[in-house]
Amino acid sequence: HGAGGSEKSDSAGFASRVAAAVRSGRFPQAICVFPNGGMSGYRGEVESMIIDELIPLIDNSYPTRADASGRVICGFSMGGAGSVHLSISHPEMFCAAGSWGGALSFRGNPEDSPLLSLAKDHAEKLKRQQFALITINGDQDRPQAFLLLQETFRDLGIRHETVILDDTDHNLGKYYERGGDLLIEFLAERLEKTSNPSR
Repeated sequence: HGAGGSEKSDSAGFASRVAAAVRSGRFPQAICVFPNGGMSGYRGEVESMIIDELIPLIDNSYPTRADASGRVICGFSMGGAGSVHLSISHPEMFCAAGSWGGALSFRGNPEDSPLLSLAKDHAEKLKRQQFALITINGDQDRPQAFLLLQETFRDLGIRHETVILDDTDHNLGKYYERGGDLLIEFLAERLEKTSNPSR
C-alpha cells in the first residue's frame, strides 16, 4: 500500500483480480498477503518483520513453495517502491517483483539511491533466482521513475520490463484498470518459469 494506507487499502481489489486469474488458470494457486507498512517505506522494523517473521510464519503455517521460486512481491506507490527495495535487498526471497506508481526515489536524486549499488552487489544472486522486475508508471506519474535501475539491470543482464500507461496519474484505481492484468500476467509467467526451468 501507499504511504498513509494500510493492509486494507487495496487488498480487496487486487485479491479479487488474483482470485479470478487463479480460477481461469492464468495464475497458479497462491496465498495473497497484505502487510501493513505504515509510513515505513518497507524499511527498518517493517522490513525485518516481513522478511524475518511474516514470510517464515506463512511458510510454516501453509503448504507453500518455501523458497524464492514460489514467491513474488508487488505493490502501489510506497508499496511498489518497497517491493523493489525488498526484492533487491533480499534476492534469496523472491523470483519477481512488480510496482505500480513507485519510484527509485520519491525525494532527492535517483542517482543517490542505494538500490543501484545494491543491485550490482546482488547481481549474481538475482540472476541465479532468474529474478525479473516489472515497473508500471503512468505518463503523468513519474514515467522515468525507474530509468536508472532499468539501465543498471540491462547492463547486469537482469530482466526489467517498464510499462508507461497513457492518461494515468497517481491513482490506484487507474492502475488496476489499465495495468492490473499486465502485472498479474508478468508475475504468473515468472512463477511458471521458476517452477519449470526447462520451459
